[in-house]
Amino acid sequence: MKTPALLIAALALTVSAASQANGGIDLKQIIKQGVDKGLGKDRASANATASGAAGSAGAAPVGMPASLTGPGGPDIAGIRVGISVNEARQLLQKLNPAYKFTPITRIMSTDQVGLQAAIGSDRTDKKGADIFSLLYNEAGIVWRIKREQTVTVDKAILASTLIDSLTAKYDQAGGVVKYRDKGNTNLAWSYDLSGRQLASYSTNVNDSPCRPAPYAGSYPLSNTMYYTDKYVPTCAMTITTNASAFRTGNQNMLDMYWVDITAPPLQHDAGALNAAAAAAQQQKKNQENTVRDNKPQL
Repeated sequence: MKTPALLIAALALTVSAASQANGGIDLKQIIKQGVDKGLGKDRASANATASGAAGSAGAAPVGMPASLTGPGGPDIAGIRVGISVNEARQLLQKLNPAYKFTPITRIMSTDQVGLQAAIGSDRTDKKGADIFSLLYNEAGIVWRIKREQTVTVDKAILASTLIDSLTAKYDQAGGVVKYRDKGNTNLAWSYDLSGRQLASYSTNVNDSPCRPAPYAGSYPLSNTMYYTDKYVPTCAMTITTNASAFRTGNQNMLDMYWVDITAPPLQHDAGALNAAAAAAQQQKKNQENTVRDNKPQL
């Protein structure tokens, strides 16, 4: 069985060849239609779930526990995975009206896969920076969010304060904690498909449902965001954090920190992929029909 990433690659090759014939289809257009729904351009479908079918308010996207995507689920400044990119943009505008929005595209491509809201350029900005990035799938549903903040030295945060804030926000009641060292600002939370949490210093530890997938590749998308092409099927969500004394030089006084929430089951939209696969198959049949009566010259 092909993984979603491999399926997309296969579809892209199939459609590229097929579209050379008259009446060829456009996979990018099919995917764009799904993204437009998430952007709110098709209001009737703006509340579509990750399966591509409309769902009731508060319904969990297919493949995700409701506890992870519904109200009260893990968030960064009130923004969660599982919502449409249009809703996420509205929330970001409310969070900080000064944010400057720019699209996130793949390297050497104009295809939009995400959105970045930023104040400042990057972590080297002397005035500090606040960069909120999100990635969305073919239906415009957010599957990954990350916020990286750099502050001036006078606004540095004590390491113990950051740790206390992160564990208070993300530790799950009844969750399992393993291999967490006191004072370590590298914190991680892994969730299995039932929503159970394992808290540690990394997602790559024993008993984690979210250990790295074999032969997975990671590719940069922006100065703060990268793209991983596949995840293990047992992982529902990861939350990872990092921090550094970028300017202070004092590991107890942190002036750069980030939080990343990723929901692998939402990375691709089954409805959009199925539509593209069906269209590609139909195009193939149409192409074959144009030469069905041709005979070899023997």
